[in-house]
Amino acid sequence: MIAKKCIEKRPKRSRIALKQPEDGRRLIRLCLAEIFNQNDGQVAASAGKIANLLNTWASLWELEKAVDLENRIAAIEKQQKEEEFRRQARGER
Repeated sequence: MIAKKCIEKRPKRSRIALKQPEDGRRLIRLCLAEIFNQNDGQVAASAGKIANLLNTWASLWELEKAVDLENRIAAIEKQQKEEEFRRQARGER
């Protein structure tokens, strides 16, 4: 019996990888779906949680868009530098 107690199974843990903003947004969608699927009228009681999740979702969305804009700006700047280098190589101003 003692050996059996020592070999108790660990509780199953959910491993969630939040490496990108879209991972966090996906998790928030799942949490919101769970809250709204409750049939016992708990949605009103969870209004604070819902608001917090939506604010976090919006922040993650903004972060994702900011990264996209930074990448676009970097690509434009790289293209402009390459064009300037080509002009200088040809002797143009």
